Parts: sequence; C-alpha cells; structure tokens
Amino acid sequence: MVFGQLTSAIPVYEETVNRLSYGGVGALVGLNGLVIVLVQYPISRLVKDPFNWRWMGIGAAVYSLAVILFSVLSGLVPAMLVMVLITLGEAVFWAPAQTLITSISNPGKYGRNLGIWSFSVNIGRGAGAEYGLLFLTLFINSHVLAWFMISIPGLASAVIFSRLISNIRRKSQAEGGKQAETA
Repeated sequence: MVFGQLTSAIPVYEETVNRLSYGGVGALVGLNGLVIVLVQYPISRLVKDPFNWRWMGIGAAVYSLAVILFSVLSGLVPAMLVMVLITLGEAVFWAPAQTLITSISNPGKYGRNLGIWSFSVNIGRGAGAEYGLLFLTLFINSHVLAWFMISIPGLASAVIFSRLISNIRRKSQAEGGKQAETA
C-alpha cells in the first residue's frame, strides 16, 4: 500500500503543499525510473538469496521512512534525494520478493505465480493510492502525522519480515541441533 504513494499522494502533495511544478513532479517520477534502471541489477545480485527476508524488511523500512521525509522537506532537490531513498527501498524490497516467488514455484508456473504476485501488488497499489490521499485529506494541517499514518503498512511489513527471519533462523538452528544430536 505504501508503494502506491509514488503515483498518487506524493505528486499531489508535492504539487499542492510544496508548490512543486508539474515539471518538478515529472522529474521525480523520471528520477525514480532512472534510479531503478541503475540499481536494480546490482541490488538483485546483492540480495539474491530468496529466503533472506531481511532484505524485504529493510526495503520496506527504507521506503516507508523515506515517505515520512516528504512531510519535513520541501523543494525539488530535497524531494529528489528522498525519491532516491524511496527507489532504493523499492529495489531492495522487490528483488528478493520476485526471486522468492520464482524460487518457490514449479518451473512451469513461474509466469502464473509472478502474475498472481503482480495482481496482488497492483491491488495494494490501487488501495494505497486511496489510503494515502485519504490521510492527506484527514490530516491536512498535520503533514507529519499524515505521512506517518501513510507509512504504517510499510513499517508493519518491515516488522513482520524481521519477525519471519527471526523465526526462520530459530527453526533452522533448532533443526540443525536435532540433526547434530542424531548423527
């Protein structure tokens, strides 16, 4: 849901509150695309272990915390720096997520499973756009609170992924201990 802010709440906020021009908003979206092109491949190599959910948690946290920065920074250059952080968070999240989907899929079902994943992501992005604009409207006089509320699903995801990695590690260590005892 937080990823949905890129094409809804962020442009609206930057244009109406921070008075960024249409060109400035377009530059932010263009910068997002450029940074993705530059970092997607190196990041996907860095985070290639599909069961290391920690990267997904880090990506969700970076993205969500960067979204909050929009409430305290204004101007094109600060917005561009925040956009770079958002895009890095996005790339760190998506690379292991897509690798995870293909790793747990039967070879003949990669496309179908990635399609289901993309469908669910787009539902979240669509709902996220409404969610973000709702909080910007409800908290029109408190931008920090609005952006904090908008970032909650992403921060919750980061906590969930952190918990998952902790549980997986504990289970793995327990199974490793059992295997050592039986050997």
